[in-house]
Amino acid sequence: MNALLPLLTSMNLDEVWIERIRTIILRSDFGLVKENHARVSGLPFQWNSDWATVLLNEADIMASASAAFGPALSLALAKEWEAIEFPPHATIATETGRRQFLSNIQFSSYSARTLSVGLLSPT
Repeated sequence: MNALLPLLTSMNLDEVWIERIRTIILRSDFGLVKENHARVSGLPFQWNSDWATVLLNEADIMASASAAFGPALSLALAKEWEAIEFPPHATIATETGRRQFLSNIQFSSYSARTLSVGLLSPT
């Protein structure tokens, strides 16, 4: 957000839009995903910060949840994490790591449900 702020400011956006963008970006943190989905649980879709954050969360992991792209993306993530010495790098690209990832991801949007994304088999 700090890197983006000068660009947003130069665009003469109303402060309300900058705050909305800030909220969505900061709430895209991996540690907040469950909370983000809880915020929209049982609510119809609306164009607001809560749903925009969930859509960003889902877009971030959609390809990783697929059988076509997931394994290769897991390998790439493992290499990225290894470079910063993040311990889960050793397991994220394994079969066990993939199963754990697939069993812990969450999709709430109508689009994801329509595509049956939440029903992907952890294989």
